[in-house]
Amino acid sequence: MPNKEEVPNGKPYWLVWVTVDQRNGGPAYAGVTACEMTVDREIRRGYKNFPEHVNNMDRSIRVGLSLIIWMRSLREY
Repeated sequence: MPNKEEVPNGKPYWLVWVTVDQRNGGPAYAGVTACEMTVDREIRRGYKNFPEHVNNMDRSIRVGLSLIIWMRSLREY
């Protein structure tokens, strides 16, 4: 759905992008970001800010860490 208001009974979910890379001869977490989604399972509809998802996935791939913003927004729930 293009507007969050179109999913009034939606439940918040978090999609977490995790990038794993090779460091010191083994796998290691290289980037982690998160994006909020609102999903109403009963009507099978949901909302996500697509540009935010793309940008955060890109940050994770580029070896970024954006959990501080995610953790702050969790306090709202």
